[in-house]
Amino acid sequence: MINFKTKITPKVIMTFNGDTVDINVVGNAGNTYDMTGHVPKDTVEMHIVLNYNLNPVENKDLGVNVQIINNTDKKININLYDKVRRAKITDRNGNSIYSSSSTEKVTIV
Repeated sequence: MINFKTKITPKVIMTFNGDTVDINVVGNAGNTYDMTGHVPKDTVEMHIVLNYNLNPVENKDLGVNVQIINNTDKKININLYDKVRRAKITDRNGNSIYSSSSTEKVTIV
């Protein structure tokens, strides 16, 4: 788990290679956080949840930008619950993914 406080929208880059995923997060002042995980299944189930109050001034720029780079044959299903409409999911070229991407084999459900 990567946990930090931020006043900006962090950028998360998830790169899938073989049975691993490398995750890079860029937060406040360019601080970076990295982790690697094992992904043995052929289908990856991800959950992205954004549900917070937008009224406090410190929350005005919060959100998340997630870039998916899938160099495998794995399918990636993203369960997106974005109550505040601040999640942006993109492919390796920076193109927004709204429902699916054949390039990255991503489906937003």
